[in-house]
Amino acid sequence: MKIWVEKKEYMLADSMVVLCSLYVFISCICLIRSIYTQALGMWWTLKYLSIFDIVANVLLNYILGKNFGAYGILAATIIDIALVSLPWTTYYLFRDYFGIKNYKGYMLDYLKYLLIASGIGAVTYFVYRCIYYQCTLFLY
Repeated sequence: MKIWVEKKEYMLADSMVVLCSLYVFISCICLIRSIYTQALGMWWTLKYLSIFDIVANVLLNYILGKNFGAYGILAATIIDIALVSLPWTTYYLFRDYFGIKNYKGYMLDYLKYLLIASGIGAVTYFVYRCIYYQCTLFLY
């Protein structure tokens, strides 16, 4: 980023980059489920969930945004997607279309993918820090 943004005050903190990465990851996971629900025309089934999702997102954004600023707003959106939108829309999709009431394995796969991506991200960050600061493995 230093190549494109010359001034350090315009660069995002590492913690904000992690939150942005998590948001993109969760949004991409939700995209698969969203394609199914849109193609199946499940709007009527999801109408109350959509309203609840909007209200929860706005409330969380207000509360966390007021206390933590931009970090809170991004964290609130991630929390809303992970705890409201993703599990409940997946539940209705599995129940109404696939005829499966237990989608626990599917959600555990999501968690596994998140842990794998987080591990890869941590290794990448460690390598970046070692290259950038020219450190050895034991001085980190």
